[in-house]
Amino acid sequence: MLKRILVLLILSILAVASLSAFLVLNKQIITGSLKIASGKIQIAAGEKKLALGKARLTRGEQELRSGKSFGEMSTTPALAAAAVFPAILAVTVAGNAAVNNKLAQGDKEVAEGRKKVRAGEQQLASGKLELERGVRHLNRAKWIRNACGVGAIFFAGLALVLCFYWRYGFFRKTRT
Repeated sequence: MLKRILVLLILSILAVASLSAFLVLNKQIITGSLKIASGKIQIAAGEKKLALGKARLTRGEQELRSGKSFGEMSTTPALAAAAVFPAILAVTVAGNAAVNNKLAQGDKEVAEGRKKVRAGEQQLASGKLELERGVRHLNRAKWIRNACGVGAIFFAGLALVLCFYWRYGFFRKTRT
């Protein structure tokens, strides 16, 4: 009799433990699903922001190229005119210094833009990898949660069957 009670107690404890594990995992899965949804939104926003940054960088590179080609084109006639009028040479040198300074600043800004775009691409790739890892963990947790639910039903059912079997003897052979 003591063995039967001990078996029923162990089965009941296993059923309650499986049910509580199911409930705890269910709560964590809900929280994880919300975090993944938030992560997907952040990834979409990051992709949009990166696309805008790439477009801005491309536009800046084009402006810099056109500025360099304009600067090269404008100095040639000025130097030719400087041969005729020496006063133009002083204005041309001062103008070239300002243009070169502006072009150097543009080069610096484009280089910084490239660095930011590369950093954004790396951060976005890292975020996608982390999101993918989270989805895998979430799927694994769902599988474990379902196993705990099945375990709770199994242990509770087995405890009930054994309880009725031992109490009422439904499956006993009748003596004649």
